[in-house]
Amino acid sequence: MDSSPYPTNGSAQERQEYDEEAAQTAWEWVAEYPDNLNAWLRRLNTAVRLKSTPNQESEQIGDTVLRLAREHPLKGFRFVRVETEVAEAWDMRNIRLEQIASKTILVLNLSIETLTVFFRVVDGLRQLW
Repeated sequence: MDSSPYPTNGSAQERQEYDEEAAQTAWEWVAEYPDNLNAWLRRLNTAVRLKSTPNQESEQIGDTVLRLAREHPLKGFRFVRVETEVAEAWDMRNIRLEQIASKTILVLNLSIETLTVFFRVVDGLRQLW
C-alpha cells in the first residue's frame, strides 16, 4: 500500500480504492498478527468505511477488538480509549446504539465522580495551606 494519506479531497472512486487497499492490508496484518490489537483496530476502521462490509462483520471485528483490549491491553498513553474507537466505528454503522449510549453515560458518570473527588482533594489541600 502506498504511504500517501487518505485522499480526503479525492473523488469517491479514489477514496473507495484507498479504503479497499487499506482493508486488504489490515486483513493481512490480522492474519499475520492475530493477537495484535493495533492490527484489529486498523481492520475495524477500514471495515466500517467500506459499504461492502456487512454490519455483522463490523460488529464481530469490534467484539474482537474489545476482547483483545481486555486480554492484551496496550501499554502507554492513548488519547482515545479503545472502547471509544469501537463505539465510534459502530456508531458510523448504527450498530449497538443502545449499548454505546449506556456505556457513554457510565463513562460520563465515572468522570463526574472522579472530578468530584479530585476537587474535594484540592479543596482539602487549599485548607492545609
